[in-house]
Amino acid sequence: MTRSRDLADLGDNTVSLERQGLTQIVPTSVTVAGAGSSGSVSSTGVVSFSTTTSVIVNGCFSSAYNNYRIMYQNDPSTGASMTARFTTGGSANSNANYDFQCTQLDIATTYTRNTGQTSLTLAVNANNSDMVGFLDVFFPFASSKTYWNGKAYRFLADILHSGEFTTTTSFDGIQFIPSTGTLDGKFYIYGWRS
Repeated sequence: MTRSRDLADLGDNTVSLERQGLTQIVPTSVTVAGAGSSGSVSSTGVVSFSTTTSVIVNGCFSSAYNNYRIMYQNDPSTGASMTARFTTGGSANSNANYDFQCTQLDIATTYTRNTGQTSLTLAVNANNSDMVGFLDVFFPFASSKTYWNGKAYRFLADILHSGEFTTTTSFDGIQFIPSTGTLDGKFYIYGWRS
């Protein structure tokens, strides 16, 4: 069947077809920090940023979807560890409620398990190399615990991470932060079908 025929068969229920699979989200805005930094959201939802010490993607989580996939490509200016925080109304939640584990497989394996942290770790020491990966986020907008897991790759290293935000908080965005230096890159955010 063609898409138009499928939509005709659904009648007024076209929203159901649009929510099957992954649907790219168009965030409401992006906020960047740092001298000379820039950031933008395209009409299709691609978040681009450069020379930033922090990037907040606003309005990417809503009641439309329970779960999300964030695909990212970034290039840190220094050998930085990459962290993230969930946000509400453009404000990052830095309460000590992030419990996570992160395993980085390279020349030497690094394993980190932490409770009561103020952010979640995506990668340990990115070694001045491009990093690509995805982060699946579960129930960020619902007033419940938020969970995540993901995988990243940087030069000669695979990184696995997972965890939870341990209190019931509703989030509508996410912040990415290098431990030192600045970031250039892009994010693509998708809503998962319920």
